[in-house]
Amino acid sequence: MFEFMDHTADVAVRVRSRDAEELFCDAASAVVAILLDLKSSEALVARSSIPLRLEAEDPEALLVDFLNELIFLFDTTGFVARDLKVTSVHLQSPAHLHGHLKGETFDPARHQAKTEIKAATFHGLELRQGSGWLEVEIVFDL
Repeated sequence: MFEFMDHTADVAVRVRSRDAEELFCDAASAVVAILLDLKSSEALVARSSIPLRLEAEDPEALLVDFLNELIFLFDTTGFVARDLKVTSVHLQSPAHLHGHLKGETFDPARHQAKTEIKAATFHGLELRQGSGWLEVEIVFDL
């Protein structure tokens, strides 16, 4: 689950999930919701799959790397992730995420772009964990 938060110049999102796998899936959904209008994101089809292997020094860096990978794929190839199939995720240092992104190439005849994202940032980023939940607030530079 994610929700947009008020932010002065950029876009901020709060993601609250049951576990690490769901956190990354929900964060990916937030990126798509920023990039495309709602009807376009609902029309996404899993036409292709891209392998994903990321490693970072800590979970916050892993999340930022993951989100920036999604933005990079959209900017360079037009790929928009519909689903994330996680095969392995580890949040202890060193953190890693392995899996596959499933989605399709942006098609202006079927999808309507909404907001361009420059990057996910570390601004105020802190992964919080409670009993049965993980939460993070992410600021995206527009």
